[in-house]
Amino acid sequence: TVFDSDDYIADLDAENIFTKIENGMTSIQAVNSYYNELTPTRTRATIFLEQISYDTVQENVFYELIDSDFYDIIYTASEQGDIFTVMYYQNLIDDEQYHWDVLQSNYPDTYNFLKSLQDRLANIALYA
Repeated sequence: TVFDSDDYIADLDAENIFTKIENGMTSIQAVNSYYNELTPTRTRATIFLEQISYDTVQENVFYELIDSDFYDIIYTASEQGDIFTVMYYQNLIDDEQYHWDVLQSNYPDTYNFLKSLQDRLANIALYA
């Protein structure tokens, strides 16, 4: 299944509206308030990024899709005294371009989502 603009919009809308509800609005108030805030320059992505930093989103995605396995490998290698394996995977964890390349190759929808969010786009774009 392809993650398209409708999915991007739905995900951002859901999170943005839920945050308003968490802050004390009723669901009707939250929906009305949220949709009244949207303008060509105040996009879903802009509102979303006012609540959570882009860096946090990127770090979480990198960790969940790539780094969590590396940390397991590092832990095992460390227990075995294999410093070379530890250093190799730690270098990969620290290599942002490596992460972008893996996302683009293996998770193109996620790549497009992150890049669109980074560019604060109202709709998802196809970068991959």
